[in-house]
Amino acid sequence: MKFCGTCKKNVADHLNFCPECGSKVEVIVDNTAASYTELQSETKPVKSKKNLFLIIGFAIIVILLFGAYKFGAYKFSKEKQVNVMIEAFQKKDINAIDEFVKANDSSLKIKTEDIKAYMRYLKENPSYNKQLLSYLQKETVDQKLTKDKPAFKDGEIVEEGKEWFLYPKYKFSMKSYYVNVSTTAKNAEIYVNDKKEAELSSDKNSKELGPYFPGTYVVKATAKTELTELETEKEVDLADEQSEKVKVDLSLEGKYVSISSDESDATVFVNGKKRGKLSYGSYKLGPVSTDETVEVHLEKTTDFGVMKSESIKIGDQSTYYLKFPKETSNSAVGEFVRNHIYDNVRAISLNDFSLIENNYDKSGKSYKEDRDYIQYLHKKGITEDLLTMEVRNVERQSDTKYKVTTYEEYHIRYGDGSVKFKSFNNEHIVTVNGNGKMLYYSLGANNTLKSEDVSGPTR
Repeated sequence: MKFCGTCKKNVADHLNFCPECGSKVEVIVDNTAASYTELQSETKPVKSKKNLFLIIGFAIIVILLFGAYKFGAYKFSKEKQVNVMIEAFQKKDINAIDEFVKANDSSLKIKTEDIKAYMRYLKENPSYNKQLLSYLQKETVDQKLTKDKPAFKDGEIVEEGKEWFLYPKYKFSMKSYYVNVSTTAKNAEIYVNDKKEAELSSDKNSKELGPYFPGTYVVKATAKTELTELETEKEVDLADEQSEKVKVDLSLEGKYVSISSDESDATVFVNGKKRGKLSYGSYKLGPVSTDETVEVHLEKTTDFGVMKSESIKIGDQSTYYLKFPKETSNSAVGEFVRNHIYDNVRAISLNDFSLIENNYDKSGKSYKEDRDYIQYLHKKGITEDLLTMEVRNVERQSDTKYKVTTYEEYHIRYGDGSVKFKSFNNEHIVTVNGNGKMLYYSLGANNTLKSEDVSGPTR
């Protein structure tokens, strides 16, 4: 179909003139089409080059991204990451291990000291160290290619987070251990590696502590009792266990000693305080310190008052036998004083205190006084002759003490040759030790009855 440019009517293709107005019809459409075809043929080569550049650029970007992805996949592969762990454990690299290790209990904050302690455990337990490295080696292999899943009691490789937001990041998640500590003592304090972790109340004797990183720990329990401080400890391996909970029993029994006596009915005193009574002649005392800071004696009531046994200090022995002073007859005590007075006169004459030294109770005041008095008499040239000595009375004052009343007559010879007669009523105090030995304690009273000259000076 043609188009009339004058009257704007359509004209059939086979007509050259418009049937309406008679104007000649020009082939405008053909010229326009030809012009469009020509223009299209000119711009097509330009667009083709641009598209080619775009395609090539896109392909390069895709190749680079794919290469980067493959590089990242290699760099952050599970095999690569686990091999880093293996190398760190082999080299005992604390800082490197700290980067990938974690606790399966989020409340456990792993410290450098925890890792160091674990390294010591690996060194001291080579078979365990071998198990760890064997497990990590197996984790480097594609699990789809293995029949059995690798396992390690104290840890596992786990996926945690992403590297570059694309690749799985792996950590070594280690088991957190808990310690259930039980003890036999009340009010005990529990320490782990010298750090106080818990204090048990009087109605509880156990406590669960944790979590702890795998390794070797020293668990200690202490308790204060009336007579001593109890302490016990155990070295505990928190590793290679099926369960995360480990029981530790710390017995705080302490040392007990048996106190017995030659008297079946007596009261036990410890460090001066009443403790209990003998039962069938014995008493179990404890827990007690064995450093001789605990002193024990017995007491019983007699007709003449309270009698005390010998006193002992608790040491390494497990049994102690405490004797009460043996009853000594009045006649024996009187005879002891008689002999001591005669021996004393002889020691004065010879100026030799050693002759009577063993007769004395060294805690009594006469021990020093008589020793000094003999030296004084020797310097003055004074000696004594015992003329008469009578024991007139013996009185038991306590379980270990006697008072002996005597009548004594002397000739006192002075350095100038003069002699005097003197008579006395004296009171002598005698003690009896745990072995029944009599000892001279002191001169209780010295009453002069008569003093007169026998002869005058001769020099």
